[in-house]
Amino acid sequence: MTEYITVKPAYGKELLSEKEVLQHYLDGKDFMILSLHHGAGSYLNILDCERAKKPISLEVRFGKKSQKVTLLDTSNAEVLKGKLERKQQQGKKKEK
Repeated sequence: MTEYITVKPAYGKELLSEKEVLQHYLDGKDFMILSLHHGAGSYLNILDCERAKKPISLEVRFGKKSQKVTLLDTSNAEVLKGKLERKQQQGKKKEK
């Protein structure tokens, strides 16, 4: 059974796009847990998710005043890396 944990970037970091959220996670940077059930105020990162006994999906709050939400299925980092690469390619196409 998958655990769903609500988080936001740690230490006051403001991420403005889903691409930034993916990069932040894959770079091993911390997120602060917001869910009371999962230890609100604690921190976690990709290593914690990989070591977990159960699959984890992170509901990440981001954007100005944490208005946006994205869901990261942390069970397969390779899938997340592919998603990030696609978003980066889309960004390059928009620039042209």
